[in-house]
Order: sequence, then C-alpha cells, then structure tokens
Amino acid sequence: IRQPHNLGGATTMKGLLTCKGDFVAILNSDDYWHSHKLEKQLSYMLTHPTCGAVFTRVTLIDEEGRYFEQNSHPLQSIFLAENRNRASWLRYMFSHGNPFCASSVLIRRDCLKRLGPLDGRYIQLQDLEMWLRIAINGYDLHILEDELTYYRVAKNRANMSTSTKTNRLIYTYEYAKLLRHFWQVTTLKELS
Repeated sequence: IRQPHNLGGATTMKGLLTCKGDFVAILNSDDYWHSHKLEKQLSYMLTHPTCGAVFTRVTLIDEEGRYFEQNSHPLQSIFLAENRNRASWLRYMFSHGNPFCASSVLIRRDCLKRLGPLDGRYIQLQDLEMWLRIAINGYDLHILEDELTYYRVAKNRANMSTSTKTNRLIYTYEYAKLLRHFWQVTTLKELS
C-alpha cells in the first residue's frame, strides 16, 4: 500500500490490518534484514505453536551502514535481553521496558486478528504495548540468537528511541498509561 507521506505508526497499523498471510513481519524503512531472517523465524514458529512473536538479535548501524563498535551505544545492551518464559517476559517488560526491536519481529497473524494491531494511542510505546498484549493473552515471545536485523541509528537523533527531552517525556507518560491499563488486566499471580 503506497502512502504519499510517512505517517510512522499509523502507516504500520494500516499495513497490519491489510495483511493476509499466516505471519506478519515489520520492517521500518531505514532498517534491513539478513537474507535468512524470515526463513529462520518461520522455521521457529512452525515448531513452536505457542509462540506469538519471534524476534532476532540486532546489529546497530549508522546512516552509512557501518556497524557500531561493541558496547558503544545504549541500545546494544537493551537488545541483549535473555530469553525467558512468558511470565518472566511480562515481569521484565513491566520493570525494564521494551527489550525487542520492532524491525526484527515475525508475528502470527492470528495474534493480530485476535488482539488487534498496534494501538494508535501510543507514539513511542506502540510496540511494547503489543508485546505485552501478546504475552498477557497466553502467547510466548522468543528471540533467536542470530543477529539478523540491522537497526539504523540516525546521526541527527531522529530515532523515536533517542533519549531527547521530548522523547523521554512521551515515554514516561505512555509508560504510566501502559502500567495503569495492564495492571487492571494482569493478575498478581501472573507476575509473581
């Protein structure tokens, strides 16, 4: 679906609503994948029917496609979260935030049909809200250990994940909204 302007999350939501396959992958326009990414993720999903979303490890690149040196950017440690069971992922996301790169995901379309697409009320945390919704509704989340997604970090701090004052304020507001919403639907037993 061609859009005349990049509307960010709104464009992604429109695309998700029109998908027809059994699995859906998100790739933001400035990122790219290794040629075997989808093949490896599909293989995992076909052998793990309770998995709602599978991610890959991420390599950070600059605007010219050069790799960041190891431990030179805060996102590198964020994207290194270890795999865990569904309840542990929920605890982790509620206490640490989003450990997943949206451009690395492959989601079962059944999740989207059952739970709905990204929530347009969020600017920064649309993807975290989706991962929480998937896990709360009984699906597993998993990260493949292979670095198969290349996430571009803009020099001009244009990425939504860049720690600017405005982005931190939006994140704080949306994170409080997420906690209030999911506290109502998540039992203490689920998180203990």
